[in-house]
Amino acid sequence: MHCPNCLHPSTSVQDTRSLMQGSLIKRRRKCTQCRQKFITIERAQKIAMVVIKNDNIRESFNTEKITKSLYMVMRKRPFNTLYIDRLITEIIKSIENRSSNEISVHTIALITLKHLRKTDMTAYIRYAASHMPFESLEEFVKFCQSPSNISE
Repeated sequence: MHCPNCLHPSTSVQDTRSLMQGSLIKRRRKCTQCRQKFITIERAQKIAMVVIKNDNIRESFNTEKITKSLYMVMRKRPFNTLYIDRLITEIIKSIENRSSNEISVHTIALITLKHLRKTDMTAYIRYAASHMPFESLEEFVKFCQSPSNISE
């Protein structure tokens, strides 16, 4: 780490603290040349996820789309926003923790459905109706009657 004051390449770490449940590291540093003290904050940067849409177009993973979609299917359900936000965080972590940095919209839908199934069947059915490629009403009814058939 270069000193921001004199740009000397050698600094020493005086103190290290973990912030936000370990997602940030704050370090107090001191330049070995000019003795200037400064702070650095380090955050692990995840590799950008790429979503493969149904028409094979690739776009950046946008957590806002999942957030909007889940708030829509959870509307008028007996859950507060804190609970829904935690659910959204769990789903996003499940998506980001995959070994590949590419994911299809179908796989995102299946991961989301897996979480919704444990939470609320009405939201589960709403989400499935708008995010799964059903060819007929019979196919949709069959899917809703056997929700344990979800697999990524």
